[in-house]
Amino acid sequence: MLRVSTMGSHEFQLAQNLRTQTRMNEIQLQIASGYKAQAYSETAEDAGRLLNLESAISTTTAYQKNVATIERRLNLMESSVASLFEIATNLRTNLIQATNANNADEMDMTSLASGMLQEAANQLNVDDEGRYLFAGARTDVQPVDITGFDSTDPGYNPADPSIANFGYYAGDNQILTGRIDDNLALDYGIPANESGFENLMRALDITVRAGVPGASDQAQLNVALDLVNQAITEIPNIRTRIGTDLVTLENTNKKHENLQLFTEEFITNIEATDVPEAMARLGFAEVQLEASYSVTARLSQITLVNFIR
Repeated sequence: MLRVSTMGSHEFQLAQNLRTQTRMNEIQLQIASGYKAQAYSETAEDAGRLLNLESAISTTTAYQKNVATIERRLNLMESSVASLFEIATNLRTNLIQATNANNADEMDMTSLASGMLQEAANQLNVDDEGRYLFAGARTDVQPVDITGFDSTDPGYNPADPSIANFGYYAGDNQILTGRIDDNLALDYGIPANESGFENLMRALDITVRAGVPGASDQAQLNVALDLVNQAITEIPNIRTRIGTDLVTLENTNKKHENLQLFTEEFITNIEATDVPEAMARLGFAEVQLEASYSVTARLSQITLVNFIR
């Protein structure tokens, strides 16, 4: 039975019980959700740090996407360069045979070189999701068009291997740049008018024109052989440059992965519930609440008679 004299203590005890019940509900929610808080406002002391850490995660993820995109493109380019080197070595082998004892009249070097020239063009016209990789910054333009490639253009002397002919190239000389870290922008990409590629394309074009069966031009086939030898020297250097960029991407991506793991762990330490510790707190709160309600019940039954007894 409540009286004026016991009302204050009774209300205080009920308030304590409600606070304990609220605390239990919060702990149960933490255990169920796995998070210490359900909103930034509930972790005011850590909200600023959480926002900064989540921003860092977002930035790192964006860089990783850039790395993955550039890495995919460079791998495609490396594969094409490897194929171009194989074309060059095959052409050299056949030219050596053709220029030996006038074998060209019997080998039909024109047909052989025509197929190689088309394959070389295909390799240099490789694209990634519609972006041509060997076109410089003109990624929407197919960089190689062998129909416009004429080694007899005015000003070009096919007898002089030192004079380049870029009639096949429709791209530009710009190099692409990709941001892969806060302080690192990677210049990458090889245009199809690189010296090694041009030497190969010109050697193939000269061979097509000079290798007609029964009417071969030995002097021009020797010019083509000199050019393809230069190409074989230069193309591996192009592949090495691509490989160097790939190593840079790999190292940068490892840095981003490590940073992301560290940051995610830091966020988890701030946000995640320590379930065993929360279970212990919940058990303690349950005992405390049970004892509190027991005391409340006993206090509500106290009368003057019971008190005197």
